[in-house]
Amino acid sequence: MIVDVLNVQAGENLTEVLETPASDEQEEEHMRLMKLRELSDENKSKSHGNVTRSTSAYGDNKYVGLSYYVLKSTCQSGKQVDGACSVGQRSC
Repeated sequence: MIVDVLNVQAGENLTEVLETPASDEQEEEHMRLMKLRELSDENKSKSHGNVTRSTSAYGDNKYVGLSYYVLKSTCQSGKQVDGACSVGQRSC
């Protein structure tokens, strides 16, 4: 989920990225990337015939379709629980 945020919006650290409001262009880019992921998942499931793909243990697919704002808010609330304040860091 955080990777999805960082694919669209960069910054010095995760806190900065999550607290900086997204532009309309970033919202649109996020939705475009989510549609591409959805299409890719559909194509993968079609190409494997009877083999089905299960969702990951982290439930990545449940975030497809969320607005970028909601995704960032979800990351931010999780970040506060996990204590991860900057990209690549585990503690504040």
